[in-house]
Amino acid sequence: MSGRLAARLRVLAPAVMAMFVVASPGAGAAPPEDPAALTGVDTPESIALDKEVEKIVEDRAKLIAQVKDRDAKKLQTSDLLQQASSLVRQAYDKAQAAADARAKGAVEQRCIKPSEEPAGTSDGSVASSFLCEAARRAAGPGGENDPWTVCSCARRYLLGLRKEIDELRSRRDSYVGKAISDDNIVSKHPLTAEEVNNLFRMRETIEADPGFGDDSHFTLEALSRQAQRQLSRDRTDALLRGQLPKPRILQELLGRDGLDRPKHQAYAYMLGSLTLLWAVHREETLLRTRILQQAVDERSEAESESSFSEQKKNWEAHAPSGDDAETIAIARRYDAREFPFILSTAQALRPIVATTRETRLRLKADAEAWNRFAARDGAGGGANWRDDFALFVEGDLMTPWSLMVGLPPWRVDWSRGEAANRQYAYLLPGHDSSDNYAGLIKDLKLQLPEIQLDPATPSLFLEHPINSKEKELTEAVASGAGSTEQP
Repeated sequence: MSGRLAARLRVLAPAVMAMFVVASPGAGAAPPEDPAALTGVDTPESIALDKEVEKIVEDRAKLIAQVKDRDAKKLQTSDLLQQASSLVRQAYDKAQAAADARAKGAVEQRCIKPSEEPAGTSDGSVASSFLCEAARRAAGPGGENDPWTVCSCARRYLLGLRKEIDELRSRRDSYVGKAISDDNIVSKHPLTAEEVNNLFRMRETIEADPGFGDDSHFTLEALSRQAQRQLSRDRTDALLRGQLPKPRILQELLGRDGLDRPKHQAYAYMLGSLTLLWAVHREETLLRTRILQQAVDERSEAESESSFSEQKKNWEAHAPSGDDAETIAIARRYDAREFPFILSTAQALRPIVATTRETRLRLKADAEAWNRFAARDGAGGGANWRDDFALFVEGDLMTPWSLMVGLPPWRVDWSRGEAANRQYAYLLPGHDSSDNYAGLIKDLKLQLPEIQLDPATPSLFLEHPINSKEKELTEAVASGAGSTEQP
């Protein structure tokens, strides 16, 4: 009897132990839905551990044969049974270690390694270069995404986002101490380190770990480890009994959701990271614009002193006769002096606008691609709002806003008194707002399509809509129009 059992184990052992080896993604030995193939990849460590399990099982079989032999001879067997029990524990421990190694191998080979491979050739879209091909080419609902494809695509994208936000934050120190404009008042407000840290959201990070911020028990690696451990117990049970393990499906091992939760968690974490990156981009854009406005305000304050003084003197001399021709001439000379400064201010604002528009269009293309890709797994909408990329596009990216910088020259209505002039220095006596600015606007509009007149104030300002249906700079702006030739 003992000899037949040992012989049977020796025949079955190689076949059963072969089932410990999980095919690599390219081997094609197991169907994609096979939980062993889906959740594990063999590594040198797991192969070595499986061989140790096989050796332990063979050693135990020999002990059992000795037990049977002693038992037939009415000899004491407790020591052998104790050794056999110890070998069983060792077999299960080694099998579990092999299972953990296979789960880790799956993460490294199917998620981490592909996510760090060089990006493919660009397809000519405006999407980020680090957007994976699977997301880039997704057509929308229909079928489900492989969890490892989601993992590698998410990690590749998060690595790209993290690099980008790190580059933005590398400029943080250059803003500390800069004066900014608050509500068009020359405030001389120097930015503190804490204020800059808040603007750049320094306390928030983008992680690229395959766990994507989920509970440690529900990451892709943790669930793969859970499945592999149960499969290893099944195989070890069968091997010890000289049988073949029963087939398993993924839902038996992990429940109804299988590997869906890590996919949704990856989508949600990417959406949060994408939202963070755009927020930092936008804050820096507004910060740069406010710094530019501060420079304009300081220049206007300084340069207008001479004009105020000259116009006041002229007004006092000519007010009784109602002759304002000289007052208008003074204003026109002031216009000519300010004209180059207005152009240089516009030229300083344009690259800020261009960078912001390019970033918005790029992140919009990314989010739309992710929305199509994630829809295959039921992401977005209803209860799944946490991974709804469409909400980000419709809300954060499409919320109307413009970059605006107010401009000199100021118009002076000395009939209102000097105190009023300092606060409301815009009007020439006896002229409406359009007449005050008619000549200057005509000349500036030829070179600055973005210049606007607020007739209520009246005042001049530069305005660039950021999300006006992908509106880019006009041909005049793109061609570099905006010389410093005076009117």
